[in-house]
Amino acid sequence: MSHNIAPFTFFTSSMIKSGHAFFARGGGVSEGAFESLNFVRGDGETIENIDQNIQRANEFSGLDLSKLTVLHQQCAEEVIVNPDPNRGELQGDAIVTSNKGQAIGIITADCLPILLEDSDAGVIGACHGSWNGVLNSVVTNTIEAMVELGATPKKIVAVVGPCIHQESYEIGSEIFEKFCAQDADYERFFTEPHDEDGRRYFNLRGLAKSQMTSMGMKRIDDINMNTYTLPSLFFSHRRNTHENIKGHGDQLSVIIQS
Repeated sequence: MSHNIAPFTFFTSSMIKSGHAFFARGGGVSEGAFESLNFVRGDGETIENIDQNIQRANEFSGLDLSKLTVLHQQCAEEVIVNPDPNRGELQGDAIVTSNKGQAIGIITADCLPILLEDSDAGVIGACHGSWNGVLNSVVTNTIEAMVELGATPKKIVAVVGPCIHQESYEIGSEIFEKFCAQDADYERFFTEPHDEDGRRYFNLRGLAKSQMTSMGMKRIDDINMNTYTLPSLFFSHRRNTHENIKGHGDQLSVIIQS
């Protein structure tokens, strides 16, 4: 199903000093469910397409992605610290680094892409926030790892990129119960149940921002765009599922330690 994909587009925040971008889905070479600026291998996608998409992102954005490190994400809570850019694929859901010139990124197709920076300390972070990762403290683990490298929570700037918003994110009672079992206050990030199965709508990004605030952070920006409702701009796992489209592409969000 064609969605009249927009041309090459990326989003930034004036709050972050380092080079960074939340890339949208346009301007690449991938086809089908991966159309067009896809960054993840899948059934029917090729590594050659992904390499060309990285080259295009590098060229069109003006960012140096030659030392880009992207994780094989697990929808969990592990944070990789100061990864070697020449090392092979690493497993985890967040990266923090103080290495000059290193580009770190995460890929998403509804989950939260969060880019972080303490420019005074020279420390940056990129966090992939799935519901399971946020439940198991991937956001706070990322901040703690940045602090270990010299960052200060009140000086860390965080930007939440395009992601699925509450009105599009229906979840089952079992997920609601997992969150409330961990912290009863988390109930405020869910609507009341709207059917006999107890399904609710979940404000994942609101919870993540609340967790950052609880860590002492004062400066949190939000691109405030819903991946589910903007098919010309963003990939969405959930939208493709609802439209019976097999597979989906993934956006890249990246920040460079300058």
